[in-house]
Amino acid sequence: MSSKNTMIAITTSWNEQASFRLIPTELECPYNEVIYDPESKTLAIISKDKKDTFQMLPKLDPNGEIQPLRKVPASGRKIAEERKMMQTYYEYYITDKSEMIEFVKHFASNHETFNYSEILG
Repeated sequence: MSSKNTMIAITTSWNEQASFRLIPTELECPYNEVIYDPESKTLAIISKDKKDTFQMLPKLDPNGEIQPLRKVPASGRKIAEERKMMQTYYEYYITDKSEMIEFVKHFASNHETFNYSEILG
């Protein structure tokens, strides 16, 4: 099974800057989404594979409302939080421009016609 050309590149924006995303077009694509962050010049890759991780989440009262802290600590945090185990997607980050180009060429079926190199700078 080959995952080559299982995504398509689309134009989008990120924090009001020109950007692009890759979205899957085939079920065998190993990624949910790929996002280019022009501010940090990073290609963020979100896998379909999940892992168990601890996350700090707002603590809820019996009515489902976020519980405020009675006394604000030095950290300035104003809501109660609790540590919960959750499933999250694996994330990968590419910061080297030539490696980003190779990734897009491998996965984007429209890499020859989509002008992502202009967005990469």
